Amino acid sequence: MLFCARFCATLILAESISHLISHSERGRLALAALIIGAIAIGLSPIFVRLSDIGPTASAFWRVALAAPALWAWAWFAAPAKSAGASPRRRYNPALIAVGLSFAGDLSFWHWSIKFTSVANATLLANLAAVFVTLVAWLWFRERISRTFIFGMAVALAGTVTLTGRSMSTHSSHLLGDAFGVITALFYTAFLILTKRLRDAGYSTAFIVSRATLVTAIALLPLALLSDGALYPTTLRGWSVLLALALISHAGGQTLIA
Repeated sequence: MLFCARFCATLILAESISHLISHSERGRLALAALIIGAIAIGLSPIFVRLSDIGPTASAFWRVALAAPALWAWAWFAAPAKSAGASPRRRYNPALIAVGLSFAGDLSFWHWSIKFTSVANATLLANLAAVFVTLVAWLWFRERISRTFIFGMAVALAGTVTLTGRSMSTHSSHLLGDAFGVITALFYTAFLILTKRLRDAGYSTAFIVSRATLVTAIALLPLALLSDGALYPTTLRGWSVLLALALISHAGGQTLIA
């Protein structure tokens, strides 16, 4: 049930970005990447629950363990090209902003899981689907069809149905629920900024490798200051973190990008 809820909510988010994709071969490949990425990200709450360490430490190792693989990929990938000024100089602040927004997304979402139910955290975090659609309509003036709005409403209703048994308005859950909404805002910023960088000519490998490094640097002091162990002491614990890093981050976030 947990996987279904996370997968459905993430797929809604993917659809909120991809509804304007054309029926070209490139568009079909992009849609396939979004769906596979949604499946990979959908496994992340399971890995977080199985982790032997705390939420912030898990978030740190998620990106720290993924970073070497992503940088190796970026090293072998062709460098991004764009007309005019070097994009690496021109868009450095945007790259830093992508990393910081994802650091906010991970830290608040992992703490949301700790304070509220996984179902609440998942549903509220994926309100980013709504926020992305609003930004696309109000800021980028993208046309949002009535059919798409109806489809998103039905999909969100389905997600609520899947997670309905775990919903709670108890006061002890309010902080976690608030963290879930903040997570959605950070993830919206991450997706919008990533889209802008892709449009500016950056390769996916360049974006995710640099952004992952920024995220890891931002999360390290938070992980050191948080309660609990910084790293697991068992092979099982490291295996869970490695799966979180390579499947959900290096795999899922790269495909979404």
